[in-house]
Amino acid sequence: MIKRSVFLRYFILASSTTAIAAACDRSTEPEADLASAPAVSETPKVFFPLEETWQVVTATGYYPFVQQPQPDKFEGFDVDLLSAVGKVAGVGLNWRRQAFDSLIPTVQAGRAEVAIGAIAITAARAEKVSFSQPYFISGLAIATAADRQGLTSLKALEDRVIAVQLGTAGADAVIDISGSQIKTYSSTLSALEAVAQGSADAALVDWPIVLAAIEAGQISGIQLASRRLTETPFGIVVGNQSETKLAAINQALQQIKASGRYAELYQKWFGIKPQT
Repeated sequence: MIKRSVFLRYFILASSTTAIAAACDRSTEPEADLASAPAVSETPKVFFPLEETWQVVTATGYYPFVQQPQPDKFEGFDVDLLSAVGKVAGVGLNWRRQAFDSLIPTVQAGRAEVAIGAIAITAARAEKVSFSQPYFISGLAIATAADRQGLTSLKALEDRVIAVQLGTAGADAVIDISGSQIKTYSSTLSALEAVAQGSADAALVDWPIVLAAIEAGQISGIQLASRRLTETPFGIVVGNQSETKLAAINQALQQIKASGRYAELYQKWFGIKPQT
């Protein structure tokens, strides 16, 4: 369990695309300024199966983590991952869609046991709820045209035309790049299209969104030109008094990673092996 005394220091990102697009509501999230990896306290060993059912709340729109193609169907990396956790732990999952900014208050109030949906671990949130071990590390990266070389660092973007989505960490970071000409767009997909069409030299965007767009065939002629430049950890949320559930989730995550199932899900949704 992450205690309120732990300060984390990462960028929190909020990006969207058109099919990926409903993520726009995340652009107002508070940015996490976290310096070290989140600490997880010792939790008791849990013996599976638990033979119980958890009420799960999630928010759609941050593709490919959670989406809802049909009223009674959720899918995405987070959905598959938590379903795998439930299978290992021997619990059923009842899914419910809510607005993103209501997820933590709902768990905090005890109206759901678990929340998931690309929820960044921040110090402020850790005062209200408990987070699992990070299951995904997001962050900013540079995207360029597939045939473009050399733009692999923030330094290399100086005096370049850079596309960003309004209200995101990328839009904040580009301000500090010397001589850069900034072009803003309403979605990450639009920023990537500007790069593909030659209207911008590069885009500074969330790397998983780029990979997902390429994997889904929603953008072409684009590549990730850099490694992850910042780090934003995502965690599964439970209530502060839910030590057993937290321990069960962490144990199940460890088993899923050890079995290779985590790598399979990562490859399925992002088209690459897990990033470290």
